[in-house]
Amino acid sequence: MQSILTDSEKAVVETITMKMHISPALEYLKDCGFKMSERTYYRYKKKVEEMKLQRLYFVAKHFQEQHLEKLDRMELIEYLMWQNYHKEKDPTKKVKILGTIVEMQPYLTSFHEAATYVIPKRN
Repeated sequence: MQSILTDSEKAVVETITMKMHISPALEYLKDCGFKMSERTYYRYKKKVEEMKLQRLYFVAKHFQEQHLEKLDRMELIEYLMWQNYHKEKDPTKKVKILGTIVEMQPYLTSFHEAATYVIPKRN
């Protein structure tokens, strides 16, 4: 998925999303390959907070392509699950695969229904 954030900014957003305090956040960032000081972390945090509106505009601008990408991904996953179902010999595992396919149907339906809102109205 496209983003206007750098990888390090995305990682900082992840720490904010997980509501991490400073020490665990810095440890998390270090584990992700972004070792930074407390001061740098707060600078990044301030920057991403100030970019909220820009990020929303970006999402709105690219919503159609992101929606289609996610729909394509869900349909590919369903297709691969059916392939695995047909290859599987164990009846118990086949039932589990079928259950997973059934569980994803509401998501596919939602994506298809939402497509009517994504398509620009033409008169």
